[in-house]
Amino acid sequence: MSTIEELEKRLDDLRELVFNLSDRNEQRDKTELMEQAKVSAIYSIALDLADRAGVSSEAFSKHYEVRFRWWHDYLREVEALNPSLAAELDPRSVEQAEVGKLYPSIFDPPPPGKFSDD
Repeated sequence: MSTIEELEKRLDDLRELVFNLSDRNEQRDKTELMEQAKVSAIYSIALDLADRAGVSSEAFSKHYEVRFRWWHDYLREVEALNPSLAAELDPRSVEQAEVGKLYPSIFDPPPPGKFSDD
């Protein structure tokens, strides 16, 4: 193989790599947009339900912040123990996992403490 042919092959390989990375980034962006849309839809439904149940938007926002911080901290801890563990799904139910109540009901006052600014 001549030097020109080697360079052409390397260039073709590089083009393929760039296209593959571009496709992967595009898929990641689409996935992130879908996940954001799902979260936004669930958030808006929960906010509507809370409003109908008489929970103020301020109390709802506080509960959301408490739960977001709890899950964010929890997933960071799990990821620190085993980076792949946070991405794995556990088929057990909450009852089977013996996970206790982690945060108060949205119908109770938002708690002061570790996960809130109070």
